[in-house]
Order: sequence, then C-alpha cells, then structure tokens
Amino acid sequence: MTYLLRSVKYFIRLCVLILVMSGILLATGWAAGSAADLWWILIHTPRGWILMGLIVGLSALYPRLGYTAMHLPGNMALDSVRIAEAFRACGYEPAGGDHHTRYFRVANPLQRLMQNDERIRITQQGPLIEVEGPRKALAKVGAQLQSHLERNDETKQQ
Repeated sequence: MTYLLRSVKYFIRLCVLILVMSGILLATGWAAGSAADLWWILIHTPRGWILMGLIVGLSALYPRLGYTAMHLPGNMALDSVRIAEAFRACGYEPAGGDHHTRYFRVANPLQRLMQNDERIRITQQGPLIEVEGPRKALAKVGAQLQSHLERNDETKQQ
C-alpha cells in the first residue's frame, strides 16, 4: 500500500510539473499554440503518448529507486534521546509513532512541501534499528544517526 501511495504522489507531482511548465510556455508566448492545442498534442500524438508513458513509468519506478532502508546496531528504547538528537541536528522533528515505530519529518514547512511531506520511519528489528525513507534523506541522516549511536556505545563502555 505504501508503494502505491508513493507512486501516486509522485505521479501527481509530475503532472503538476507538466502543468506549470505548460503555463509558463503559454504565459511567455513560447508555446506552439493555445492551451487547447497543447492538450490536443498530449492526447492525439505519439509525442504526447510517450510523455504520458514516461510519467507513468517514472511514477511506478520512483518508490523502488527513491527509497531505501538501512540497519544500524542499537536499541530504540535505550537510544531514543540520541536518535532524536541526530534527527534534530539534520533538521527533522518527531512526527508521531508508538513504542515500536517512530516517524520523523522535515521541520521546515517549505521543505516539507517540496518533499511531499515524506517521513522517515524507524523500527526495532531484533538487535538492529531499521531506518527507512527517501534515499537522499537517509544519506544525510544516516551518517549523523550512526555517529550519535556510536557515541552512545562509547559512553556505555566507559
């Protein structure tokens, strides 16, 4: 269900992008005709069909290519403060959850709008913490979170 929801969200974003680009072309006079002409080209020509096929294809592939999961050693219950600190340092805020799953989202409302309000999900998977979310966000948050968790391990050993 999550895969389908992400796909539909991305499809809508791509359609809005096409509409904005078409609006800019029409407003500046660079369009090949009127709005009706652009719509006709989209529906009745192979170029339009290819564009629609690309939008659907990219939307279908985006959840597979744009999301990932990483596993870090740790305990959500014991390391909850360190986890929150790591996300806060990267510009994220808590976004709900329960004692098994926690969610974080971008704190800045404008960035949240640009990222489709995508959340990062954290769950406990045995001795590991699974962090799942957008690939770009995990690249940023993953190193910070790993550093915070390792610092916690060093503190426990001393």
